[in-house]
Formats: sequence, structure tokens, C-alpha cells
Amino acid sequence: MAGYIGSKASVINSGVENKKVITATAGQTSFTGLTYSPNRVHVFQNGVRLVDGTDYTATDGTSLTLTVGASVNDQVVVVSYSGFTVGDVVPASTGGTFSNAVTIDADGSTVLTVDRATSDGTIIDVQKSGSSVGSIGTLSSGLNIGTGDTGLQFSAANDAIYPFDPSSNNIRGDFISLGDANGRFTDLYLSGGVFLGGTGSANKISDYETGTWTPVIRGSGGNPSVTYVTGNTGGMYTKVGDTVFVFFEVRWSAITGGGGIVYISGLPFTRSSTNTPDGDRSTFDFYNVTVPSGGISPICSAAKSQTNINITFSRSGTTTTTLPVSNLINTNPGFIRASLFYKV
Repeated sequence: MAGYIGSKASVINSGVENKKVITATAGQTSFTGLTYSPNRVHVFQNGVRLVDGTDYTATDGTSLTLTVGASVNDQVVVVSYSGFTVGDVVPASTGGTFSNAVTIDADGSTVLTVDRATSDGTIIDVQKSGSSVGSIGTLSSGLNIGTGDTGLQFSAANDAIYPFDPSSNNIRGDFISLGDANGRFTDLYLSGGVFLGGTGSANKISDYETGTWTPVIRGSGGNPSVTYVTGNTGGMYTKVGDTVFVFFEVRWSAITGGGGIVYISGLPFTRSSTNTPDGDRSTFDFYNVTVPSGGISPICSAAKSQTNINITFSRSGTTTTTLPVSNLINTNPGFIRASLFYKV
């Protein structure tokens, strides 16, 4: 059996040592269930290092074969090494710098731990050509990352991300923009609101929505039978916070029956129950609609606590008059269209 005892082993490009100890049976030559990289394994028999290719063969990464069978209770030790490539290393006393790339790989565990033991500040300084271009650090148990005076601070304690100044290690409010005219993000998804121009409740926009709705002519004493001109009948809306802006047109080629006063149903949101302030009225225009007696200026407004639009005409003084269904002329075309806003 070739080998040696006591000589210093030399392993090039090898890293973490893994050892497996096997107690052999009489005449055993095959040993399986191993994990190694070929050419990165040492085998010892009863303390004597065996020679690869002479005393044993190990080529498949999972087994090895002894040239001469072992004796009963021989101790066979297989030492394998995880490979890595290390660049030229300067001793820690002169900075401990790696001059080449380093790859650290792990599965199922923390790959790298970098600990700033006491004070807050920079943990990792990122450089380009020897000059710092950014840093990763800590402030009050929070992580920060950035370059110069522009960065972000991540606070788990407050469930928040703050604009941050890495150079002074402080929060930096009202200076850092998110993108610009030439570098815009796409969509922004929020489950809460947006504060614009201030931090008070009056500055919060909690909702923004656009869409369409279908206006329908109704009568308080019975709904008329309406043949709508579909290409000209419809509504759109924009909702900002608690204010809804609506636009609509109802156009008919024929209208018969019904009774009572006219109203338009189908608003996309229910109007607020309060009349203070009661300022959601808007004028509208119409065609083939008979103005009720004494009517001067047409008005439409969202009905309180409903999804309807009331149609009235002002009179002299402060009174108004309603629009009867019978005043909608059965001819082609006839229409009512308007825009207004109301509170929800």
C-alpha cells in the first residue's frame, strides 16, 4: 500500500472540509453514499493517506473503490473539500482586500452576515475606481441605503420607508423626488390614500376613479317607454375623494307613456344625505322638451341619498317648477344632456 504519514497535505482551490468515517468489513473495497468533487478528496486508511489512482479510485462523486480490500474494522476516512476560487488576498493588517471577484453561495441558510457591532453608521461602502458611490448602513435599528445625501431608510418599527441622507445619517424630508420628467415609474398601487401639499386630513385623497354609467329616463308616476339612440346615450364619471363629476346624455327617437315628474336614474354613486352645502346644481341643455309654464332657467341636481338626478326650472323669485314626463316630446330626436358634480 502506497502512502505517507505526517506530511503536510496540499489542497489547491479547496474550501470547507467535509469528513466521513467508515468502519470497513473484511475485504471491503467499495464505499458508497459519499459526496465529493473529483480531485478534491483525500482518503485515509487507519491514519495512512492513500494515493488517488494507485490505492483507490474516486471519480463519480458518490463512491470510491480500494485497490486492495480492507481488513475487518479498518477505519476509512474520506475527507472532501467544497471548492471555491480565491483572488489574491492582502493580509488584514494592510486592509484585507480581495483583488479578484468573490462568489459566496449557500442554500437554506443565511449566506453572509455583516455586523456593525455598536454605533450606527456605514456597514458596507460601495466603491467605483476607489471612490465611494454609495453605502449600506444602519440607524436606530433600521436599514438605510443610498448615495451622497440621497437614500432610503427602512423602519420595521414604524412600518415605513423614509427619504434619507446617508452622509449625515439622518432622515431627509421634502427634498428627494421619486423619479422625474425623464425617468418616470409606471403604475402606483396603494391601498390607502395620498397626501398632496400637506400632511393634514384635508390634504388626503383617499380615492380616485373613472368610469361610465347608464342614464335612464324615469317618471315619478310611472316610467315612460323610451327608444334610446344608443350611440348618443351614456354617461361618464370621475370620482376624486368624496366628489363625483358626471357627464351624461339621454337621446330618444320615441317616448310614450309614463307620468309624474321626470328624473334621470343610474348615477354611479349615492349622493350624500346632507344638503349643506347644497351646491351641486348645474344647468343643462335639451331638445324637443317643452319648458313648463313659468320656467326660466333649467337646473339639474343629484337627489339627496339617491342615485337620481332631479330636473327643475327656476321661476322668478326663489321658486322652481318640475318637469312633467308629458313635456318630453315624442319625436326624433329628443335629448337631455348635462354635466354636474355632487358629494357622496
